[in-house]
Amino acid sequence: MVLQRDPICLACGRRASTQVDHVRNKASGGTDDPANLRGICDACHAAKTAAEGRAGMARKRKQRP
Repeated sequence: MVLQRDPICLACGRRASTQVDHVRNKASGGTDDPANLRGICDACHAAKTAAEGRAGMARKRKQRP
């Protein structure tokens, strides 16, 4: 459904959407509601996932006593 709604990557606008992405990731309180989902390409999804991973690691380092 999401890939049909968003056939072109909503992150870069250049490539076909091949992945369904959570706009706000579940670890940050995002849901599976269609309003929080978007179609993006493999490259943009990989870059976003890597950035979210780095941000999560940085948060963990700050929480250490």
